[in-house]
Amino acid sequence: MSPSGIEKISGGLERLNERVRQDLRWLDLPTRPWVPPQSVDRQQVIDVAVVGAGMAGLRLLKG
Repeated sequence: MSPSGIEKISGGLERLNERVRQDLRWLDLPTRPWVPPQSVDRQQVIDVAVVGAGMAGLRLLKG
């Protein structure tokens, strides 16, 4: 172990980046739409409406 407590890992940052890409694929992120888009009179219809939920609702809406 090095004096700073951090060992040099072969592949370094590129190896870490590949692992992050793999994790995102496993988590299916960013998510793909799983409900077909709906419209009425050429207006998009939303799937969910969050009303009056405060900060928790805003966070939920943001994703």
